[in-house]
Amino acid sequence: MKRFSQAIQRTADPNLPDTEGAVIDTTTAAGRAQTVALERNMLAIASLTMAFQTEGLINLMMKAESTDWPSGRAHLVVDALFMKYRPVDTISRVEMRSRLNSVSMKNNQDPKVLFDQLASIENAYNSTARQIDQDDLIAVVLEKAPKDYKSILTAEQRKQGANLTLLDLESAMNDLYRTLHPNTTPSNDDKEVALVATFQGKCHYCKQEAWT
Repeated sequence: MKRFSQAIQRTADPNLPDTEGAVIDTTTAAGRAQTVALERNMLAIASLTMAFQTEGLINLMMKAESTDWPSGRAHLVVDALFMKYRPVDTISRVEMRSRLNSVSMKNNQDPKVLFDQLASIENAYNSTARQIDQDDLIAVVLEKAPKDYKSILTAEQRKQGANLTLLDLESAMNDLYRTLHPNTTPSNDDKEVALVATFQGKCHYCKQEAWT
């Protein structure tokens, strides 16, 4: 929705009025901006309310409510979600390192399996306050890649030198895989490893485990 993202930031929309029931002069540009910001906030509150399914999450909604804002302020809910699920602290760094150490790739698997796992970890832990060092990701690729890729990765390192990027390694591994395995499609094992960081459990519809 247009500019909906402005209502689900960790900081308040600067155009929000002081109170939910404030009298707004819609004949002015500032007043119209306040009206739009208020509507966005209410839409965000409604969306979050429909999305939450546990008492703990509903409690975050209640804590965002006040006398001035009986329906709540969306940015307070979003900030609480980040504090609960994506804290930037020492423990989260340990968790990140543990997930990087658990990355794996089998022989004859599509390199996509490896790089999808890294992307999932980046999505989970990268934030405006902290970014996973690209050198750490490069080191994981060099360590976890099967032996068939070692020579081409070494060649790519020598070629790129200090300018080596994760994309360089991914491109080199993809080229080799396509050469060694023409006209192949990912196996179920590939899918399982690629999705292990994002989905585990039984499908509500087919009642099967993951990709089995």
